[in-house]
Amino acid sequence: MKTFLFCVCSIVSLLMPAGAQTVRSVPGAYATIADAVTASAPGDIISIGAGTYAEQLRITKNLTFIGAGEDLTIVKEAAGVPDSTAFVIDNATVTVRDLQFLGGAGTDGGRRGLVALNSVTTIRRCAFVAFFNVSIADVNGSLDIDSVVITSVNSGGAVVTDSAGAGQFANVADLGVMLVNSQFSIRHLTAGAFIDHVIDLHPDLHSNSIILGQDYPVDTTIFPQGVIEDCTIFGSRDGDWGQGIRINGTLTRHQAELVIRNNRFRGTAIDSTGAMPNRVMTAGIGFNGWNGYAEIYNNTITQFNSGISFHGIATASVHNNVITGNARYGIVTTDGVYAFSPPDLGGGAFASPGANTIMNNGQYNVFNQNNAVLWAQGNYWGATDPAAIDAKFYDDNENLSLGAVQFDNFLLPVELTTFTASRLRSGQVALEWTTATEINCAGFFVERSAAGSANLHQWTTLGFIQGAGTSAARHVYRYIDTEGEDLLGASWSYRLKQIDRDGRVEYSQTRRIESLPLPPHTCVLSQNYPNPFNPSTRMTFIVASKGHAALKIYDVLGRCAVTLFDQEAEPGVRYEATFDASAFSGGVYFARLESNGVSVLRTLTLIK
Repeated sequence: MKTFLFCVCSIVSLLMPAGAQTVRSVPGAYATIADAVTASAPGDIISIGAGTYAEQLRITKNLTFIGAGEDLTIVKEAAGVPDSTAFVIDNATVTVRDLQFLGGAGTDGGRRGLVALNSVTTIRRCAFVAFFNVSIADVNGSLDIDSVVITSVNSGGAVVTDSAGAGQFANVADLGVMLVNSQFSIRHLTAGAFIDHVIDLHPDLHSNSIILGQDYPVDTTIFPQGVIEDCTIFGSRDGDWGQGIRINGTLTRHQAELVIRNNRFRGTAIDSTGAMPNRVMTAGIGFNGWNGYAEIYNNTITQFNSGISFHGIATASVHNNVITGNARYGIVTTDGVYAFSPPDLGGGAFASPGANTIMNNGQYNVFNQNNAVLWAQGNYWGATDPAAIDAKFYDDNENLSLGAVQFDNFLLPVELTTFTASRLRSGQVALEWTTATEINCAGFFVERSAAGSANLHQWTTLGFIQGAGTSAARHVYRYIDTEGEDLLGASWSYRLKQIDRDGRVEYSQTRRIESLPLPPHTCVLSQNYPNPFNPSTRMTFIVASKGHAALKIYDVLGRCAVTLFDQEAEPGVRYEATFDASAFSGGVYFARLESNGVSVLRTLTLIK
């Protein structure tokens, strides 16, 4: 496949009013990124073309950095500079998009990718590869991450991609994202296989030498708060301290708030010996002295030593999660020096069912080493007999000094027995699934994503099929993707998002549909994907015969807004073009492909 990359700099230049930001191009007007930063004024855009740049920058101006794509524009550690950091953002507002930050596997270089100090930082569609200490760090600032991949390298220095999603990365980095007293939003992050932690929160840390190789003071007037959602987190493979998310040390910070939702955690369990629990051993989520409020829901946590570990917590609501298949424990609570209160798994202070599925964890589903009662009502434990459920709890029955696990009723989840996807003769895609039982099922959202996409989390909702509510009967559902005939030459993945009437969400496994062979002598322009979109979308096209081809975007008044492709094209080759509408207003646009007298039109909807 030939890929056509439309230059973001061209869009920005075309649409920017006179007197606005200056676009400074690298290479071009400037040989290095550092040269462009030095020449820039606050508010400028640094447009970085394809290539590899060895840089170590301290950025103190409000700037936007836009690359040609995370696989094309690579910023690596500065040559010959030990203990290096690629980007240091200091007291500035900075946006970074479409870049790859490349470190080194050794201890002498590539220690940190991007470090922000007292800054407002936005990171979009970037990759961070093989940084020894930390890929992204933020201190006293505001950090907004979306569509970022953090990965590692193997012992030979080759990048481990693991397209199957098995999480078999090598152990290189200490930390993926480190947050010291930050306000943050982390969405669509794919990261894992670190010696220590994928996401590490240190809200009360007054100094940390890992940030810049020196102490850095923390502004204790800032109350940390943030959300982590729609992420895929692979856990640590080795080491007693490996956790997907570690929340550590807010002993006096009662206003701290944290929401963890709609994430997928998959670890590699390292200990199933049955010894007494260690609160820091490979947990999907680990709390260590959190004196704030945390809400954890709609997450899937599996194959860690423990699903969630609570070592001191002020207020926590844990509901609508699937915590299963962990080597020793589903939920661990301990007392220790951080004796606040155990989490609420349902029926406690929040008085609502937990609606968690906590089952098939190696030794205990709940290990309550706290002397307070742990409320855990309205959950599904993988059994219906109360004695069998209680046998998987460690509480006052095993040690009279501990609090009891209070449970009463149990919930049966929706049991999905089959889910298939097949291509019809028309080119459309038929999805069919069967349920054996349904409890409180509102229905199923059908979602589609481009198979093999760099961002595996750009799922588009195609439609909604109503469920059966509560039923012990077998039900068969069917959905036809009518756009399938427009997806020539592309492979797609499908999944179901099942939602209960109380808001609980579970995802099915994905099903992949391979590309159709391209018919000879055919001129095709696929429907853009995603659609509607914001801010970017992509289209693929093929032409019937060799010659000049043009793909242009028009507004509703028929004015050409931008040209995405304008050159010779070969027949039968699938071309891809990306329309970045960051600078456009919302509304309807039209994509028109013209080739050798043939014209194809598609309608695009930009939502802002």
